[in-house]
Amino acid sequence: MAKKKSSTDWGAITRFCAFWAIGLAAVVLLITGIIQILVNLEIITGAGATVNKVMYYIRLVAKVFLFVAIFVPGWRYARSHSRTFEVLFWVFIILVFVFGVIDLPHWFLK
Repeated sequence: MAKKKSSTDWGAITRFCAFWAIGLAAVVLLITGIIQILVNLEIITGAGATVNKVMYYIRLVAKVFLFVAIFVPGWRYARSHSRTFEVLFWVFIILVFVFGVIDLPHWFLK
């Protein structure tokens, strides 16, 4: 019996999601950069701790967008290779998430 061919173009979906995830991250990082400049120039004053906390969470959202952008293509690549690549992929993803997205050392250095 012949295999049923899927009509879903996963490559196009992956490229679309990666493109928009990177675009959203760039916009979020641009906005937080402008806010940070305004805080440093003391144009925005009186809410230093609050602004820093809000900026941290906004940057976290940008990091999650970038994480998603690298996750899907990376998984598709690893899945097409041996089991070793799949294991390495999960090790890399955990390291990127712990040290890049949630910034675990940041929590211990406070």
